[in-house]
Amino acid sequence: MAVGTPGNNKAPFVDTGAAGMNFDGLGWTPEGDVYFNYAVVTNGVTTISGAQYFAGAQSDIDGEGNMNLWGITKPDNSGASIAAGPFGCVNVLNPATGTSMQSQIGPCNDVVNGLTVF
Repeated sequence: MAVGTPGNNKAPFVDTGAAGMNFDGLGWTPEGDVYFNYAVVTNGVTTISGAQYFAGAQSDIDGEGNMNLWGITKPDNSGASIAAGPFGCVNVLNPATGTSMQSQIGPCNDVVNGLTVF
């Protein structure tokens, strides 16, 4: 995640969390400084059929104090999913229809994210 509250300047990416349970465990980190904070919530299950995750990213690129929030929620094979993700994301929306969606990246809680809120 970026150091501190997101703003309109890039910040160094700092990988937080226990070893193997962070971005380093995925084998990926951003190249260089970032505008967003990133976080992932999981259900702790390691089998493919039972694993669920909810990932989120927040920014304030225009610096006006309203957070731009995006997320993706991935249910397990039975369709069960984590109810709330990081940064207060509870509903990933289809930006065209405003309806909830899973397994695709979209704005969280309000479709104005990425349109009028940056």
